Amino acid sequence: MALALLLTYGCSTTIHVQRPITADATERIAPALHGEDATIVYAAPSRLEERHCTDIVVTSEKVRWARADGERVVAPIDAVREISICRPGCRQKGALIGMGVGAAVGTLLSAFAVSTCNSSVNVCSVWWIPGPMLGIVLGGLIGAHGTRTTVDFERAAAVK
Repeated sequence: MALALLLTYGCSTTIHVQRPITADATERIAPALHGEDATIVYAAPSRLEERHCTDIVVTSEKVRWARADGERVVAPIDAVREISICRPGCRQKGALIGMGVGAAVGTLLSAFAVSTCNSSVNVCSVWWIPGPMLGIVLGGLIGAHGTRTTVDFERAAAVK
């Protein structure tokens, strides 16, 4: 389970942006958003919505983006929870990283299984095959989530 979490989120980048949004924060995240396809999570009137979009512009008061059908949307900055960007090739890169890590972990687990095997019928060497193969498959599937960049809009800390 820890390996799954590491592969899924370990190769991702998160940019935390504290509210209220400052001009410095908008300048810091603008290069990550410029011209990229993304997924935006925002609070609609009755629920949280997740939409695929492009052409995202963040200001200190609003977020503007274009939906897949070309319709322009404007939302108050307080409604936006996060923006997740997966650049071209990020899923393939994540899958390759996952396969490499999975093969290494599978080989280590196989080495442990072979070293603790007490079979009198010399079947211990068979353990060298399934560990790396299973690691490659599982690591590739988990890693295909992609090496994303996420902009996380945090709530301002409560003043006491």
